[in-house]
Amino acid sequence: MSQYHLPFVIHDLQDSQMFALAQAAGRAGFAVQGLASSIEPWIEASRYLDHYHVVPSLGNVIESVYALNLKKAGISGVWLPCVDDIAMFTAEFRCFLQDRGLLHLVASTESMEQSDLSCLQDYDGFLQIPETQWLAWDKLMQALEQLSYPLILKSSRGDFQTFASSQALSCYLNQQEASPLLQRVQYYIEGETSRMATVMLLFDRHGKVVRGFTGRRLQVAETSHGDFGETTVAKAEWIPELYQGAVELLENIGWQGFAEVECKQGEDGRWHVLEINPRVSGWLCLAEADGAGFLQAYHVLCTGGVNLQAACLQRSKCEYIRLLAAGFHQPHWAAGLNQSKISQVLQLLKDAYQVWKRSPQRMGGAFDALDKKASQAMLLANIRKYLS
Repeated sequence: MSQYHLPFVIHDLQDSQMFALAQAAGRAGFAVQGLASSIEPWIEASRYLDHYHVVPSLGNVIESVYALNLKKAGISGVWLPCVDDIAMFTAEFRCFLQDRGLLHLVASTESMEQSDLSCLQDYDGFLQIPETQWLAWDKLMQALEQLSYPLILKSSRGDFQTFASSQALSCYLNQQEASPLLQRVQYYIEGETSRMATVMLLFDRHGKVVRGFTGRRLQVAETSHGDFGETTVAKAEWIPELYQGAVELLENIGWQGFAEVECKQGEDGRWHVLEINPRVSGWLCLAEADGAGFLQAYHVLCTGGVNLQAACLQRSKCEYIRLLAAGFHQPHWAAGLNQSKISQVLQLLKDAYQVWKRSPQRMGGAFDALDKKASQAMLLANIRKYLS
């Protein structure tokens, strides 16, 4: 078999984003294999997955145990790192994966460390780097008056909070138990969600960009502290100056593989970097639907040994809508919702699912299983208008 026919290997297929990516790769004509931490009806129902192995997620075991499970699975192909911890694992276990036939392209651990905004405070380029630092709890308490406000405290995923003044932050900290974890403190760029945009890039082994895509966020899932959750509505929109700025920034630190650069435009029109992620973006399905060609390019870079020219192929025609079904994204307005309205919305979704599903016999239970697994508190933020 030619190496060009090697399958994509996608981890954590129990996650909706990774499963959607596997479906996108299958529809694009690639063979797909994968890993999952649990057997789910929608995984078994997929007609694009050749086969998959049940192994623990990296978040549940140490890296060496995860590597051992990969070895025992005996799976090989083009490895696609889709989350930050897998990207770091891939960089650290580069030779181990390569020796077992899992071809990949990812930034080095050094580049990942340099991409933390706290390490880019002296960067002077088109994209602006907001004041960002990591502070221990006691140091944060001592630095209240020296910090720039408004700021956003990124304690943990799903727990982002903004503070307009030192008094507000002090009041919050005094109500909490001291944490042993470092706190990420960043100057907050104010403005509507539509001022946020993402640049998705793919670099070759020589640090040259080969594919790019830009898209604008329209809506994000609301958490208990505000609109800081996952993107639920977005559109493909070509923003050339944002693309060029992101390329310049990442070339400066010798990037390889995928990168997602999250940005926000300030009131003065300047673009500020919010975060740099060293992996496939959750927006990849949108990018591929819009013609960006990342999957094919990545496969060629991993298996073909050929040079690709830089190209941005998007058409800026597609929109992205994502339904969230997890208690992790519980908005503050969900607590008092009428349960009958929740049931009505879920029934609407089930009816819509019935329209397009391919095989009633094979896939009939998949949506029901999702409903039962999701808690009632997980109300889908992007259908909030139906619940008012």
